[in-house]
Amino acid sequence: MSDLVLEDIPGRAEVVAWFGRMPGFHDAELMELTLVPKGESRLSLHAWNLTDRTDPKGYFISERHAVVTLTLSRVSRIELADFHMFPAIVSKLDIARCEAGVRVWWETSYGVEGVLEAERLALDLTPGRP
Repeated sequence: MSDLVLEDIPGRAEVVAWFGRMPGFHDAELMELTLVPKGESRLSLHAWNLTDRTDPKGYFISERHAVVTLTLSRVSRIELADFHMFPAIVSKLDIARCEAGVRVWWETSYGVEGVLEAERLALDLTPGRP
């Protein structure tokens, strides 16, 4: 995901300010996927920063938890696999420009994965755990 692709997307600055960078969403939980034919469709992901510090049990410490919602206006392409497996754990999410406007695609280590294309994309951030 190129910062140049994302630089004009509404909400990007708030997401980058919270995480210190644009997250890659590795291991994020895809909590909601709402598809609306002529309106606004949404993907909501619980994301965080993983530190190199460990807790007393040896687990890596995560911080800066937030729910990031991707709102896609006027979706024109939908490709989904394993839709019945929800919620999903994202292994990779990418955003790119395309003929329709913007393409969001994600792969998972578990659950639904897919591709959505839409005219516009906006990001919204809700700090904290869901």
